Amino acid sequence: MKNFVNLTGNIGAKPEFFEKDGRNYTRFNLAINNYKKNKDNGEYEKLSTDWISVTAFQNSNNLASRLINLEKGESVQVQGRLKSGVYEKNGEEKHVLNVIANHVVKITPLSKEIIQNFDDNFEGY
Repeated sequence: MKNFVNLTGNIGAKPEFFEKDGRNYTRFNLAINNYKKNKDNGEYEKLSTDWISVTAFQNSNNLASRLINLEKGESVQVQGRLKSGVYEKNGEEKHVLNVIANHVVKITPLSKEIIQNFDDNFEGY
């Protein structure tokens, strides 16, 4: 598959479920934070947030229906493909890029203690 994306981020708002022309789908926005390591103190600082529109159609594993249970702020991994589109707003043509998801997985974040323990004990290879 050449058109493939794999993104990890946070749900921007509770996913919305729709039905149009006999097809069920769920739409949500994914927030992807970008960080940079501060050279002075070694901590990561948030630079910006990219917002990605994600659409998941109902498929054999009931993906669209299952996404309704996600909440704002939860971390997810999204796999799918990019789809471009054009619409008009106030007489101006707007171009958009969306992700059509075929796989969405909720990610449970590791506690800071687990991460710190890993960092302290990792010697590399």
